[in-house]
Amino acid sequence: MLLKGPDLLTSLPSVLFRFRQREVAITGDIKEMFHQILIRPEDRQAQRFLLRDSATEPVQEYVMDVATFGSTCSPCSAQYVKNRNAEEWKQVYPDVAAVIVENTYVDDYANSSDTVEEAVRIALEVKEIHASAGFEIRNWLSSSKQVLRRVGEETTQVSKCFIAEKSTGSERVLGMAWLPEPDEFTFALKLRDEVVQLLAEGFIPTKR
Repeated sequence: MLLKGPDLLTSLPSVLFRFRQREVAITGDIKEMFHQILIRPEDRQAQRFLLRDSATEPVQEYVMDVATFGSTCSPCSAQYVKNRNAEEWKQVYPDVAAVIVENTYVDDYANSSDTVEEAVRIALEVKEIHASAGFEIRNWLSSSKQVLRRVGEETTQVSKCFIAEKSTGSERVLGMAWLPEPDEFTFALKLRDEVVQLLAEGFIPTKR
């Protein structure tokens, strides 16, 4: 049996507040974070599953070697490994090790710096620290095109969404859409679409 473990997630509001704190904003995410976490051999039997290629073939039994979506222990395990790896770099990059722990929500990294130079330095050191644990941080977005060029991100800027699962009894689901170019949060209101859908389904809105 794989236990859930403690909630090691950083508070989403605190990550967002720090993200808005300084002049140059930057985000990235860890590629397939759970799949980079190896499960101990003695615990892998709790991740057995059955699979067959077609209805005519016999069912085969497999065991997942890595953390998976849906396993109760995966969020805690992934956060522990990420944070433990960052702690091991404290003597080399003390400020960046703290940034990784405090400015990452699940696999989304969101930070802000006073200058382009500082943002680039921190981003490159974040990449180095994550790479040492087998994590690849990618999909960089920034309010500064200079930062993107210097961290090696060539993709076109698109809106970035931060979506958090409910992590405590008092914290509800939060969703924020960020436009990097003007460095603004936006809100998409879909009231008109919902009204049209209700009318199409035969529900007549009434005032009560």
